[in-house]
Amino acid sequence: MTTRAMLMALLLAGCGKTNAAAIEELKPKFSVVRKNLAALTEHLADASADAPLKGLVFAEANNDVGTVTILMPEQLNDPDAELRRGDAAYVKRFDPIAGGELLFCLNWTGPKNPMGETAMSARNGDSLKAECERAAAQTKYVVVVETVSSVVPTLVSDGQFVGGAADLRVTVLEFSTQKVASRFEVHGQPDQVIKYAVKPGESKAVEAAVAVHSSMWVDARKKLFDGLTQRGASITLR
Repeated sequence: MTTRAMLMALLLAGCGKTNAAAIEELKPKFSVVRKNLAALTEHLADASADAPLKGLVFAEANNDVGTVTILMPEQLNDPDAELRRGDAAYVKRFDPIAGGELLFCLNWTGPKNPMGETAMSARNGDSLKAECERAAAQTKYVVVVETVSSVVPTLVSDGQFVGGAADLRVTVLEFSTQKVASRFEVHGQPDQVIKYAVKPGESKAVEAAVAVHSSMWVDARKKLFDGLTQRGASITLR
């Protein structure tokens, strides 16, 4: 079960305050979190202190202990921003998909709350509020992963392609001070041979590009976490 699925299951259980009531109580706090995230955009180009990242903790299977949220630059100003398969930018940018509980809470308290009516009326608001307050309090670092350049692959035969690579800039900021603690580059590359399926009516070129994009993302994600680990962060993946 994914983190999102687990959280949604939690939201539908319990008794007491409704999730809708809890969200209303959380909105002022997360409005401030949104403003602080947006302010980070002004510091992305600041000089890096190259400080050890000893306090940065990312535990993929247990976000309760995490101290970091990992976002695209677009999500600093708009936490609801995401790349969808049909978007023109989908095969050109990398979404780290690692915002965790803090990002979920920003989504739930924002203008595009994805919760359905059933989830909103479920009486699990006390737990929801506690989880979101904890996530806000524990987030000490924001890692921004920016796609500097990317080459979309060109299909030459089944499973064979030319091109396909991406250069990413990783900027680690301390959330409270907004200082750049570390910065490094990541070069993502796809596997040599990509397998993919094409349904009737779909474009081979499009499906190949999407498959290569996925392979590049897997490679870039591994190198992202390797880079954080090398700088002192504690990373635990599934």
